[in-house]
Amino acid sequence: VKLIAGLLVLCMLGILTIGAAGLVQGISHRIAEMPGSKGGFASLVQASLLYSVALGFPIIGWFLVLPVTLVVSLGAGATAIRPTRKSITAQPPSAKSGYDVAGAEGAV
Repeated sequence: VKLIAGLLVLCMLGILTIGAAGLVQGISHRIAEMPGSKGGFASLVQASLLYSVALGFPIIGWFLVLPVTLVVSLGAGATAIRPTRKSITAQPPSAKSGYDVAGAEGAV
């Protein structure tokens, strides 16, 4: 039971790590869009420092920012791991119903 619980905790921490990395990358893209920003690796470092300082700030960071980021990171990580479904959109019928685009009359 302890082994299964430990593996479950490790899996959850892995998902949280993936989600937190995505959250930091999203913050980095926002920082890069700011006027006067250098972008690239500098904005990634700034975003990771902002994230770390926000979580390490006493009282506000621990009890307000940390629970919100845990939930958001878990959701983002689970979304990143889950395989996506490819949706097929239906094509509207053409105005000329007798015209066959892929058949003998239409496409070259």
